[in-house]
Amino acid sequence: MPVNLFCPGQSSVTPKYRDGHFRTFRGYPELSNRERGLLYKWVKSEPERVEEYFEDTLGLDSEYSEFLIRELERGYL
Repeated sequence: MPVNLFCPGQSSVTPKYRDGHFRTFRGYPELSNRERGLLYKWVKSEPERVEEYFEDTLGLDSEYSEFLIRELERGYL
């Protein structure tokens, strides 16, 4: 999951995360080819459904889910 690394004096999140707060994620969850294909289909038309899948089905937090959605949109997952 994410590792939060704050710069000194910057400990609050602002809109669009422009706060000196670095978020790092390691790896991707294991997904079958069927799941991956379905997620690629959903991310084009219903990205909120993908986020629900990651959070409700896989139990991931919202920041990691949003990261994974960006990775899906870019074709990296």
